[in-house]
Formats: sequence, C-alpha cells, structure tokens
Amino acid sequence: VVTKRLKMRWIDAFWQNTRARRGVQLCEASGAMTYARAQLASGGAVAMMIDQVPVKRAHADAISFLGEDAFVDRAPATLAARTHAPLVVSAARRLPDGSHTLHVLDVIVPPDRAGALWIEEATARATKALEAFVLRNPSEWLWMHRRWRAPAA
Repeated sequence: VVTKRLKMRWIDAFWQNTRARRGVQLCEASGAMTYARAQLASGGAVAMMIDQVPVKRAHADAISFLGEDAFVDRAPATLAARTHAPLVVSAARRLPDGSHTLHVLDVIVPPDRAGALWIEEATARATKALEAFVLRNPSEWLWMHRRWRAPAA
C-alpha cells in the first residue's frame, strides 16, 4: 500500500501500525513507483488511493468529482501503463454484521502501447467509477483530507 503520513502523528502511528500488524506492506509516496514496479514484477499487488490530492500539480489531472474539479493523481494509471498490469478500481462496504465486502468497480486494462492519452482516460474512468460508488454509498466514503484543494506547483 502506497501511503502518506498524517499530520497528527499519534493518529498516523496508530493507523500505520494497525495496517502493518495485519501484514500490509507499506511504502511511502516518495519512491513508490520503483517499489510498486518491483512488487508487480514479483507477482505482488499494489494499492494506491485514487482520491488523494497528489503532492505535485505536474502529476495530476483535473477531473470532475462530485460536481467539482478535483486534482487526481495519474500514478495508478501510469503504473498500469508501464507494467501492463490491469488497473483494478475497488471500494469496501461495511455489512450489517460489521464485516466488510470488497467491490470491484472497474477493471481497466492497458493496451500494449499505453501512452499519455490512455493514462488520462484511465484516470478519468477510475475517478468516475469511484464517484458512482460514493453517490450510491455516501456513508461508506471516509474522507479526512481537503479533497478539492490544489497541489503544489
């Protein structure tokens, strides 16, 4: 899982430790592409959040999300394009018994020669799939960040 650190250190420590205790391998956003490519090459999987504002504007596309333009990181689609791995868009829902179920919202398979246009289209398609899930299940979308802020230049 590619992760960002939370500013509130005690919450960050709890969150990161909880994930690690469950066997989740964590990777800081800095250097994530190299780590992610190695994971995929060895048969592993990589999880990247598509509803996070990227660190740099140069890594983002402005895409309508819930009625407002939001900056969406191209990294997941870029990773799929460079490694020929499918981009699987998923979201979890809580069930009445407290357990969770994972929903595959879309599977976007890159063509043999996926370029910048494919990355842009895949990023928009993944964002639209998440948006549709949130509209159907608003109580299932946990958001603690300023989703519609602009990243640094």
